[in-house]
Formats: sequence, C-alpha cells, structure tokens
Amino acid sequence: MKSNALVQAGYRLSVMEQRIILNCVAQVDSRDEVTDEVMYAVRVSDISNSVDSYSEVKEAALRLKRREVTFEVGPNGRRKPRKRVTGWVQSIEYDDGQGSVQLRFSKDILPFLSQITSHFTTYDLKYVSSMTSSYGVRVYELIAQHRRLGKREIEIEWLRGKFGIEGNTYVRFNDLRRFVIEPALKDINTHSDLKVKCEYKKTGRKTTHIVLTFTEKKPKVVKEYTEKSITPVKRKTKPRLVDQLIDAHMAQLKSKVLSAQ
Repeated sequence: MKSNALVQAGYRLSVMEQRIILNCVAQVDSRDEVTDEVMYAVRVSDISNSVDSYSEVKEAALRLKRREVTFEVGPNGRRKPRKRVTGWVQSIEYDDGQGSVQLRFSKDILPFLSQITSHFTTYDLKYVSSMTSSYGVRVYELIAQHRRLGKREIEIEWLRGKFGIEGNTYVRFNDLRRFVIEPALKDINTHSDLKVKCEYKKTGRKTTHIVLTFTEKKPKVVKEYTEKSITPVKRKTKPRLVDQLIDAHMAQLKSKVLSAQ
C-alpha cells in the first residue's frame, strides 16, 4: 500500500530500487504501528525474476540510501504548500550469508506508509514486479488511484517534475513519448491487471497533457474439452472406394443379423 501523497511525490528511482521499496512496503502490516525500529528484509529470491545477483541488490540498496523524495506539506488553499525533501531510508544492513539486505525507513516517510485510509492506492506487487521500466511502475500507481473512474488526465510538465525528468533530459516531446510514456504503457499492458490507452491533448500547437483511459483486463478462461464438446469433422470430399466397400459389407451383416432374429 502506498499513500496517494507518496505516489504523487517527486522522486526518481531505477527499476531495481522501485522493486526493493515495493517489497518493503508490502511487508507493512496495517494492524501494527509503523516505527523506525523495524528493519524490512529483502532477499534476492524475493525478486529473483528481476535481478542477476545478490551484488545488484546490494548496489541498488546503497543507491537508495542517497535517493531523495520531495513532498508538498502545509495547508491547502491560497497559500502555496511548503516542500519537504527527505530520504527513503536511514540505514541499511547486509546479510551476505542469507543473501538479503535490510532497510530501515526514514522517519519522514513513515506517516505515509502507516496511514491505512481511503486515500491509499492498493495493488498487488506481482503486477509491477516484472516491469522493465521504472516509469511503468510510476504511471501504474497514478492510474490505480483512479481505477473506478477509468480515466486520468496528466499535465506533462507536472509529470516531468514528479518523475525527476529535469534539465536537458527528453526536452523534445517526441523523446519523452518514445523513452518514457510508450515504454510505461507497454509495461502496464503486458504485466498488470489494467489495459490502458493514451491520447494527447494540445494547448495551441504544444502538447501539454496526456489522457489515459483504462479498464481491468478480463481473466483468461481456460476451456476444458470433453468428448461431447468435440464436434465431429465433416467430410467435404467423397469417401474413398475402400470406405464404400466397408460400409456396404457392414450393412449386409447388419441385415443378416436382423433377419435371423
């Protein structure tokens, strides 16, 4: 479970870092108080379909220690909300013998993980565990918030800020579309429980928004075949001569049996 505020916060993580965070978040029990005393363990076997070695998990966990996330805090209204920058985790431990790493979340992150309310976005970890694009995970989280509506319009500049796409990265919209939007949608359509389509909205000549419409995929139905369900194949050609002789012989035998009775 992730808070909507956390889903819409500004940060940038690699696919590996996303999987580690999501694996830890999935371990949070809503019945318990979330404190910074808890260490969440992630084993290589938990995400073995997405990594090649234990060293990759260690390197990704170490990068997480340096990653930042930006939240908007303060009152809603005419005043602009304040921005708070914090880290994801405050400490990391390695267990080479068990092939696992343990993470302790930072204090500023804890409230967003502990609020089990209607504002939370809930989804199954399996839908994002096989995604190859970090943007696919982020876009899936954004549309999962609006699952019941089946539609979400996102301003492109807002998307750039939240995804940490800054500076000279994907300045041209065609590049943003090719390297961010399209890979994300492909990941969602391939691996998740949602089927999403995208349209682009212009303000004047400039493309300013993406409009995502999505529906839940229908579960696959496995058809069971029985003798009764198999339709006999009808002959489209004339029977062979040998078949005609066999049929004639069987008819004669049947006639003799009936006359004997």
